[in-house]
Amino acid sequence: MSGHNRRQWQRYAQEVHILWTRSLQEGDRVGIMVNFSRGGLCLVHAEPLEKGQRILLRLPQTMAGLSKDVWAQVAWCVPMANEKYALGLKYENPLLWTRYR
Repeated sequence: MSGHNRRQWQRYAQEVHILWTRSLQEGDRVGIMVNFSRGGLCLVHAEPLEKGQRILLRLPQTMAGLSKDVWAQVAWCVPMANEKYALGLKYENPLLWTRYR
C-alpha cells in the first residue's frame, strides 16, 4: 500500500498560533498549528498530552471566516528534537464549515 493516503480530508499546511485548554476552568495555552483538515490538525506544544485526552481548540478566523471553539481528542503524541511534541488532534465533529475545500 505504498503511496496510499489514509486521510479522509485534504490536509493544508499553515503555521498559526492556536489557543487551547483542557477545560473551561483552566486558562488558555498556546501551541503552533502546522497543518489542518476538516477532520483534525497537528499542533506543536511544549508538553505531551495523553492519547484520548479531550481539549478545546480556539480556531482562528483565517480557517473559517470566523473564530470557532471546537472540541478535539488527542489521536497521537510524538516527541520532537526541539524538546516539543507534535500532537495529532481529531475534531469530535468534522468541520464542514471550513473555507478550505
